[in-house]
Amino acid sequence: MTYIVQEGQQPSWLFYLTRGRARLYATLANGRVSLIDFFAAPCFIGEIELIDKDHEPRAVQAIEECWCLALPMKHYRPLLLNDTLFLRKTLR
Repeated sequence: MTYIVQEGQQPSWLFYLTRGRARLYATLANGRVSLIDFFAAPCFIGEIELIDKDHEPRAVQAIEECWCLALPMKHYRPLLLNDTLFLRKTLR
């Protein structure tokens, strides 16, 4: 399966999932995998890392064919963090 975000690596992109489904999980200290959530289009992936640069990224793995739009965080972070509509909808 394809990874959208690798566990432990800060994503360089904010993804908008337009089609498909993915799972969010973390690997625990004992090596076990903890399933946290599922994503289904349409939704953002990486919005927490956009808002909090120090957040420990979890793995996001496609569970079926996914189509994503990708925005470079480096460029869009300042714009999106000043967009109250984006923040309000993202943080629901």
